[in-house]
Amino acid sequence: MLVPLLSGGGMRIKIIEGMAMGKAVLSTALGAEGIAVRDGHDILLRDSAAEWLEALRAWARGEVPTAQIGAAAARAAADQYDNRRVIDRFVDLYTRLQPAQS
Repeated sequence: MLVPLLSGGGMRIKIIEGMAMGKAVLSTALGAEGIAVRDGHDILLRDSAAEWLEALRAWARGEVPTAQIGAAAARAAADQYDNRRVIDRFVDLYTRLQPAQS
């Protein structure tokens, strides 16, 4: 999955959706901003045109472990962005912020 974003703001839900589907994602650092990922582990991050071309050439030569990156991406999406986990983290935060009742 290619996400060549060079401008914009906010979290890219499409990247998380691709990760959840086990896709190996190639994006810019800006494109993946705010998403808990590690370059080379569960995503590929390249910023310059030359870096993108080299990553695409490496993929075409079969040198990119897309299956492993996609599997790691799916695990990361499930661990960090599953709806139930997100809700649980919000409930925990609100519980900790709630003033103690006497």
